[in-house]
Amino acid sequence: MEQARDAARSGAGQILRVVGAAGVGKSHLAAELAERALQRGMRVAVGSCQSTTETTAYAPWRQVVRALLAIDAEPGARQIAAIERFVAATNPDWLVRLPLLGDLLGLPIADNATTAAFEPRLRQGALFELVVELAQVWARPQPLLLLIDDAHWMDEASKGLTLALGRALGKLPLLLALVHRPAQAGAPLLPELDALPIRGTLSLDELSPQGVATLVANRLGGSVSPLALSLI
Repeated sequence: MEQARDAARSGAGQILRVVGAAGVGKSHLAAELAERALQRGMRVAVGSCQSTTETTAYAPWRQVVRALLAIDAEPGARQIAAIERFVAATNPDWLVRLPLLGDLLGLPIADNATTAAFEPRLRQGALFELVVELAQVWARPQPLLLLIDDAHWMDEASKGLTLALGRALGKLPLLLALVHRPAQAGAPLLPELDALPIRGTLSLDELSPQGVATLVANRLGGSVSPLALSLI
């Protein structure tokens, strides 16, 4: 995990899967990755999936982009104005696509003549392209960790956006981490990512006896008797 983080910090975009069964400690390990990334000067944005949001478009990415835009602290009526100011200051050419961010963020940004004419597939493709361009803007001045937890519950629209970002990492200082359970039979999560040369997978299993001994000793702050370890 630290190798992937450091490679991303040096400008080689990385995709990291953290895979393990329910309760094995994936989220705890991911939180440690995020903490260490912050300590190394990276910017971190986290999105979490839930079984109840599996049919909600862009559920985890809505959290990520809202955090990067820093709009959650704004009252609802001011969020759109804050986004517009950011886009205008970053790249005024993006203003014509501003309504597409309403789709992603769940905000009522009125269509203009251009976006109103988009058919659904074109509209989604234009949104993906805009998010990729935003990620490039956010990652260049400060390496970026984008972490999606419980990604096995990711909605279909988010899967498409995740794939678009994965394909665009290239030489960006960006680490995209997906934390999820093992693939169900015949239904792997975003198998297209596995064809990219910048991916890595960390598969978590139960701790070995030596790992259990180390964990217990760390928790208790000292050595543990063989009898206690055997009972544990």
